[in-house]
Amino acid sequence: SSIIVVALGQTNSAHSETYDTLYEGFKAHIAKGLEGYEYPLAQLYRYGKGGAPTDIQKAVIWLRKAAQNDHANAKFELGLLLIAGEGALIKDPFEGEKWLKAAVRQGHLEAFSALSTFYTKGDDGTSPSMRRAISLIDIIMTNPKFKAEIAKANAKEQEAFKALPKVKKFLIENLPKIDVKIAEGLV
Repeated sequence: SSIIVVALGQTNSAHSETYDTLYEGFKAHIAKGLEGYEYPLAQLYRYGKGGAPTDIQKAVIWLRKAAQNDHANAKFELGLLLIAGEGALIKDPFEGEKWLKAAVRQGHLEAFSALSTFYTKGDDGTSPSMRRAISLIDIIMTNPKFKAEIAKANAKEQEAFKALPKVKKFLIENLPKIDVKIAEGLV
């Protein structure tokens, strides 16, 4: 059975065509040069939905294209995939960090949470870094998009955001002690 694929929810008939699957429709729209289909196509590949085969490598290709087009969710998901090395991917925590930071700069709350964990626990090939955690706090405290997202968040998340200046001060004051504990493997 055929379905109607409409350009990301738009009802403009110039972008409406009939395809047997979402996968075919998204690929056709991308082939025509229409923007905005990279992220949905990546999702179809990642989860094997809409007629697409499950293919993490192709999902990453399309996530990367969407991320390069400034799609915050694509940056977030690409960062997580690269850090985890999901599927057949080779882990690349450094590139993963780059994409998570880019998503944070766009006010992506989940990216902030993931990057906070990455910085405080470390990951394959990296060690915990309180200095990087401090730089992350600076990004968040000065980003108007992030502040707008926090304003919409629940009370617990708002309280955590309000505590960031105190957390930063504590980290700066205790950085030498924390670095020693990290080096000794105690943190």
